[in-house]
Amino acid sequence: MTAMVSAGKMCMTGASGYITSWFVKLLLHRGYTVNASVHDPSTFSIFSFLFSFEVGSL
Repeated sequence: MTAMVSAGKMCMTGASGYITSWFVKLLLHRGYTVNASVHDPSTFSIFSFLFSFEVGSL
């Protein structure tokens, strides 16, 4: 069994935007815990892709 070590925590605002979503993906891949905010949570279909990002392992 492999234990995942967190690289740290980040908070990203505007995570449903094009550029910030790539930062979220990169941070997750590098092992960070990411808390993200979006403009309007009622439009889940627009930012649902954020939940498909795979978490990296160290």
